[in-house]
Amino acid sequence: MKDRKLQLWVLALCALLLAEILWQRIEIQSLSNRMSAQAQQDTEELDRRVAVLEDELADLKRTAAEQEPLVSSWQMSATGLDTAERTVTLRVEAKLTATDQCAPAYLTARGIRVQMDGQEDGGYTGEITLPVDTQSVDLLISVVDGGEERTQTLRSESSMMGLLPVRLGSFSGDDVYNTDQKGMYFTEWTVSLLDLHGAAATAADGEYRLYRNGNMIFSGPAKQSESYSSYESGLEERCFPCVAGDKIELQFTCTDEYGLTYEFPLNWWTVTEKGAERHWPTSAYPTLIWPE
Repeated sequence: MKDRKLQLWVLALCALLLAEILWQRIEIQSLSNRMSAQAQQDTEELDRRVAVLEDELADLKRTAAEQEPLVSSWQMSATGLDTAERTVTLRVEAKLTATDQCAPAYLTARGIRVQMDGQEDGGYTGEITLPVDTQSVDLLISVVDGGEERTQTLRSESSMMGLLPVRLGSFSGDDVYNTDQKGMYFTEWTVSLLDLHGAAATAADGEYRLYRNGNMIFSGPAKQSESYSSYESGLEERCFPCVAGDKIELQFTCTDEYGLTYEFPLNWWTVTEKGAERHWPTSAYPTLIWPE
C-alpha cells in the first residue's frame, strides 16, 4: 500500500515537473518570439535612420556645392566717367571656380547684362556702364556651367556713389571749444582717399571747408602727405566764432581725373553754452558737383 502511494506521489511529481517544463518551453518560445519581433523592429528603425542620414548627407553635399564660391578672386576698377551722361564704366577681372573654363560668364547690374570675355589664363574680364545716382546697386557675376546658371554678388552699395573712382577711406582730427573766446579750434585733421581696389587714391584740388549754419566760413587747401596717402588741413591756430544754437559742419572736397568734384561730410557739431557736441555723418557718400 505504501509502495502504491509512493508511486502515485512520484507520478504526480513527474506530472508537475512535466507541466513546469512545458510551461517554461512555452515562455521561452514566447520570449524568443518577442525578442525576434523587437529585433525586427529595431532593424527596421535602424534602416529608417540610415536612410534619413543618407538623405541629409546628400542635402549637405548639394548645399556645400551651391555655397562654394563661384569666384575665387576678382578686382574692379573705374575705367571711365562720362560727366555729360553722368555714367561710370566699371571693369571687372575675375577668376572663377567653374570646372568648364569655356563656360559663358556675365556681369549684371540695374537690369543691364553684358557678357564677359574669356582670357587665356582661364579668367574673365568685362566692362559695364551704369548711371551715377543715389539709388542702390548690386553688381552680380553669373556663369552657365553644366547647363545650370550660378550667380554670385560681387559688390552691393546703397548708392552708386560707392562705385565711383574716389571714395572716403578714413578721417581723423581733434576739436576744442573755447568758452572764453566762444569759438572752436580744429587741429591735426587728416583725410585718406581710396579707389575701388581699396588702395590709396589721389585727387586734385583737395580742400577743407567749414560751415556755420549752412554758410561757409572757411575754405583752405589741403596738404598732401609725402606718401600721397592722406591730406592734411590748414585749420590749426585759428578760432572760429560760434555761439549756443549754432551748427558747425566740416567737409573735405576734391576732384578726380575726370573733373568730377566730391564733397565728403566729415563731422558736425551742435554748440551749447557748455561746449560743442561732436556728431558723425550717417553716410560716407559725397555730394557730387558735376562740371558744366
